[in-house]
Amino acid sequence: MTVVLFEGGKFAFDPLQIDAFNPTKSVAICYMVCNGKVLLLKKNDPQTIDNRWCMPGGKLEKNETPLQAVVREIKEETDILLLPEATDFIQTICTRIFTPKQDYLLHLFSRS
Repeated sequence: MTVVLFEGGKFAFDPLQIDAFNPTKSVAICYMVCNGKVLLLKKNDPQTIDNRWCMPGGKLEKNETPLQAVVREIKEETDILLLPEATDFIQTICTRIFTPKQDYLLHLFSRS
């Protein structure tokens, strides 16, 4: 697969497809559907993605696995308790934001 451009950045499934890709952080997010509707949250953080709709999730803390992070972040942001055994890892996506330049790994999960 080739690099996919989006407003303000690009992503790829292979880190070699993004020139000099050097991730400085990792985030974990979860795709959740309930009654045929996708859960999205409007982020209000001017330092990152101000006023954008996103799947719930956030940054991994030190010594935390992506699964531990997504369970913690979903609880913090939505008060939904994800059960690790009912949470499926989908894929890690290599992401670059252009301004300011920032590379990170995005770990995508879904709720079973």
